[in-house]
Amino acid sequence: MSKFKLNPSLVSPYTEKLMLQLLLEHRGFSEVFHEDVWRYDNIAAALGLPSEMERCDDFRAKVKKLLQARNKTLPKLTALCVNDNSIIQQNIDKLTQLLSLNTAEQTVFRLAIQFRLDEALKELSGALPKSNLAELGEVLSNLFDLPKSDIISALKDKGKLLGYGLLTRNYNPDSLHDYLDWGKMLDFDEFISEPLNEQTLLKSCTQPVIETSLNLDDFAYLGEMKAMMLDYLQSSFAIHRKGVNILIYGAPGTGKTELATLLAKALSVSVHNITYMDGDGDVISAEDRLNKCRFAQKVLEGQSSLLIFDEIEDVFRASFFEQSVAQQNKAAAVQQNQPKQTQPKEQDPEEEPDSDNRQSESMPKKSGRRSR
Repeated sequence: MSKFKLNPSLVSPYTEKLMLQLLLEHRGFSEVFHEDVWRYDNIAAALGLPSEMERCDDFRAKVKKLLQARNKTLPKLTALCVNDNSIIQQNIDKLTQLLSLNTAEQTVFRLAIQFRLDEALKELSGALPKSNLAELGEVLSNLFDLPKSDIISALKDKGKLLGYGLLTRNYNPDSLHDYLDWGKMLDFDEFISEPLNEQTLLKSCTQPVIETSLNLDDFAYLGEMKAMMLDYLQSSFAIHRKGVNILIYGAPGTGKTELATLLAKALSVSVHNITYMDGDGDVISAEDRLNKCRFAQKVLEGQSSLLIFDEIEDVFRASFFEQSVAQQNKAAAVQQNQPKQTQPKEQDPEEEPDSDNRQSESMPKKSGRRSR
């Protein structure tokens, strides 16, 4: 009989069970435990392995026996509480309701959170043999008793988790956690410590609109074009038309953003500007801005509002060898949200939006804030 006993685990029962299954059932053991030593002190300590076990006789056999015995005492993953932090579960529930996340998407999202919270779990995932998306789907399907196809769909580029910017994927993923990196939409520290509400959700994807000293009379030179935009938007709100977009284009400094803001004011609807720069003043990529636009539409669903997508030319840039972001994702300059009368079919990130587009002609130079 072995003289060694496990110390108390340093991680939650959920994380411990997950680590044990990755080690014992998914080729992790041979990667972590060599002939007479373990490669990762953090993993060994998290599982309660006593340090004096290293270099003992029959090292690997004794370690495996201890871990197998412990694994048998723990319930299935699906029966364990993922996290004791009630705010995390509350925020997951909020996003589930907002985005209609299915069981596989919730499970993948929770796992991504655990990778951020438990360094030992992330380290273990990096020690596993390299795997592609199909192999990862197989592993997670076995771990969480979910259909492999549902797991793979949840991890696709056009799925909700990546399409709304909740997760992001390493360009060259070769470990489990590379497929589950935290996205740029929500601040992780805030997510695990502060309850989500409409204000915090909008803050993650929009910024305050500009304060303008202009009024619509300053755009009288647009003539019928201005009247057309007002009438079009007003009638769209009245009949709850879907997919309403207006592209306003012109040289820098001609007042395009001011005009969009004033149109919303004239219609007595809320207006929000899709975030263009991050907190460090760096320009956000076109793909990330489209994610923010999608997310803002979901947050504002059921409300009368206008979304301003400034600097939209970034989305339409393309090269001979690569499609523009607009070609990959249908984009809009000003996106209108309508109050609900019926329950329309939900529009997922991968679906093409309805379109009913009108364009204004290029506007001449006009005083006001520089806007491109």
